[in-house]
Amino acid sequence: MNPNYSKFLSFDLALYEIHDDGYDPLKTIGTFWSKYPMQVICDYLIELQTDLKLRSPNAEQKIDDEQLYAFSTDLYRVLVAYLIAHYKEIDLSKILSSPVRAIVKEELETSKKVYDFFQNSPQIDKST
Repeated sequence: MNPNYSKFLSFDLALYEIHDDGYDPLKTIGTFWSKYPMQVICDYLIELQTDLKLRSPNAEQKIDDEQLYAFSTDLYRVLVAYLIAHYKEIDLSKILSSPVRAIVKEELETSKKVYDFFQNSPQIDKST
């Protein structure tokens, strides 16, 4: 198979693997969240949005292409898993293990503090 096309195969497989007898969307979702904390997701998304043409010639790519490709595939897989969980009306309340739940809780508490800080800052124009 042409190497350029083989990368797209994993995207197709993410959609077809849902028909496997052992497919568990909750496991896919839990694996994603244990592998990618919010800040890491943000870093990957920023890197994916960075236009290579706008980079300076000496700028280094923070995340290599293989990592970006793996993240993109995992992101697609988790989106499909959420879709299947929603379609099958699966209870999502128990998808996160205790350690992952603790990390998510901490990330949400931190982002809430930052949000509250800027909401209470008189220098910020909140009308935009």
